[in-house]
Amino acid sequence: MKNILLLAIYLVTYFTVTAQENQKYYFNENDEECPVENAFYYKIIESNDAQIIEREYYISNNHLKLTKNSDKQGNSIGLVYEFYPDSSLMSIYKISEGRFVLDLSSYFPNGQKQEEISFRIINHTNTLTKDTINIRIENSWDSLGNTMVKDGQGIFRSYYSNLKLKDTGLVVDGFKNGNWEGFSTEGRVLYRESYENGYLIDGMSFLEDGTQITYNQLSIQPEPAKGLAGFYKYISKNLKYPKSARKNDTQGIVFVQFGINKQGQVVNTKILKGLSADCDAVAIEVIKNSPNWKPGMLRGRPVNVRMILPITFKLS
Repeated sequence: MKNILLLAIYLVTYFTVTAQENQKYYFNENDEECPVENAFYYKIIESNDAQIIEREYYISNNHLKLTKNSDKQGNSIGLVYEFYPDSSLMSIYKISEGRFVLDLSSYFPNGQKQEEISFRIINHTNTLTKDTINIRIENSWDSLGNTMVKDGQGIFRSYYSNLKLKDTGLVVDGFKNGNWEGFSTEGRVLYRESYENGYLIDGMSFLEDGTQITYNQLSIQPEPAKGLAGFYKYISKNLKYPKSARKNDTQGIVFVQFGINKQGQVVNTKILKGLSADCDAVAIEVIKNSPNWKPGMLRGRPVNVRMILPITFKLS
């Protein structure tokens, strides 16, 4: 279920997504951005007048890992495809504008279908809770084609590409129920969670050093320490219109990418799509100097999250 969760985090990100041509990013096996020397795969983002094109490639052999097209507002166009390192199909899913409906089919490396899942984000809020998210497990199979879940009933098991168990639990009427467990590729227990009709009741993460962390919310997006209203107030107060831009009647939008690290600090600020040198510099400066945020959380643990903010320069 890892892909589902990561996608959920992406869909409720606050800001409109855009991109500049040939942006390249590196990620480890846990889908965390990292230095190139620690990367498992890399992502290239390109943009034209009509759409944003995302492609991911495995570091080991440069084979395609993922392909996705979006419009300028970040809405997915068509289907998203994921592949194993040997180029066999891993999954197909579709995102629809508005309700953000996701229908996912995933496959084992041998081509056998692994699972069929539908996904809904009910409301646009900062926290993924029982009121904002709805995941329904329709059907699942093991690598030999034996049925594990049929028409929303059964014991669900998902697997890593090496066929090691990833997570397992009871499915009733399509929803998670009872106790669920998740495992690392080495078989270590990563978390235990309790569900009722698809709603998380409580959970516990197990760290490698033996630390146990309890939680009752699966995922929480980063949030400005003084709330979004306070953050926008800070932007309005501190964003100065460059004199050169006023003189040249320069107007438009600067798209700024920045990270919120595990400590809630604003890091790695960069321009994704600029307007002018002076406007870009002002936008970077105001984001770099912004107050700390509450970090994003995943299963009770702080995580690094990348954000994108459009800043509008408009003369009255």
